[in-house]
Amino acid sequence: MSSAPATRPSPLEFSAVARVLSAPVGASGGVVDVLDHVAHAALTMIEGAEVVSVSLRLRDGTFSTPATTDDLGRRLDQAQYESGEGPSLTATAASGLGLAYHPDLAVPDHPVDGEAAPADAGEAAWPSWGPQALALGVRCVLSTGVFPDSDPPRQAALTCYSTSPHGLDHADRDTALLLASFAGMALSHTAARTAAELEAAHLREALSSRDVIGQAKGILMERHGYDADKAFRALSRASQHLNTKLRDIAETVARRRAEL
Repeated sequence: MSSAPATRPSPLEFSAVARVLSAPVGASGGVVDVLDHVAHAALTMIEGAEVVSVSLRLRDGTFSTPATTDDLGRRLDQAQYESGEGPSLTATAASGLGLAYHPDLAVPDHPVDGEAAPADAGEAAWPSWGPQALALGVRCVLSTGVFPDSDPPRQAALTCYSTSPHGLDHADRDTALLLASFAGMALSHTAARTAAELEAAHLREALSSRDVIGQAKGILMERHGYDADKAFRALSRASQHLNTKLRDIAETVARRRAEL
């Protein structure tokens, strides 16, 4: 990359972006809105970026693009997913900071700048994806893995595209890494919130089941003079005999108590 100094956003700019990005994390808008904010912030704050996208690794190992500043980003990303190569995929697999940079895709044998270059010097970088990107007008790319400085494979990548050769030479990589961290926090928060919601739902289900089973036991104790243990055993036998959940048996007893 060029040795010219990067134009670094001011602390006030970072503060403003942080306020915008942190608000939707816990809101109903969800993680896609946060990733969209990250992509648009990168478009504004990373010098030379003309299109920005976020690639997300799904549970089955495939990728999708939940956020992009332009449909061109989605087309560029999709070409990566179909070819199995490209800057976003390299960034998610790279060690260290997880950076992948190529100054000019029209010079395919230029080595990729990053901790895990997909090709050695003299070999074509992204030989399938590179020509497709060129055909779409892209010459320069910079991608960083989300959750930078963590063990690969990373969950996502933030990728900047430029139509100019060396168009991202002056991009501040620290800014890209910081914005990738915002995306990582959004994904982490969503995972934690989803786990918490599942745990709460499980607890509600358990309490509800306990209540209805207790109600059914009380009905059997009242109508047939059973003690608590005998009432529970009667419900359990019915559950096993009918191959029906104990909760469903208890709900039937409670609903049809007048017939007992």
